[in-house]
Amino acid sequence: MFAMKSSKLSGCFELQPKSFEDERGRFVKVFHFHEFKSQGMEHNFQEEYYSTSNNNVIRGMHFQVPPMDHVKLVYCVEGEVMDAVIDLRIGSPTYGQYALFELSAAKANSIYIPKGMAHGFCALSERVIMV
Repeated sequence: MFAMKSSKLSGCFELQPKSFEDERGRFVKVFHFHEFKSQGMEHNFQEEYYSTSNNNVIRGMHFQVPPMDHVKLVYCVEGEVMDAVIDLRIGSPTYGQYALFELSAAKANSIYIPKGMAHGFCALSERVIMV
């Protein structure tokens, strides 16, 4: 289960999954097939990547054109970033607009980015690992 917060970009959401912590550490479920499906979100991801970045490194804007376009679910497992998402979908009510998201390992939040949007981020901490 997760909380889903709309952004100013149509179809782009910030997700806040439940996090379970105890003396051993923390457990975070970032994806659940049935939760995504019930919300009408993409639930058949074909690839997964991660990157490491040092403080003040900027990465992006990441974007794929059809037929290689795909939905993205991005999150930070170490450190903190400022992520920018831009709507490049011609005809979209939010075409040309952008939204900023603070992602961090501490918050365990993520961004659901639909096809047709680009994203990039700036590392705000000494070391960042982004998935």
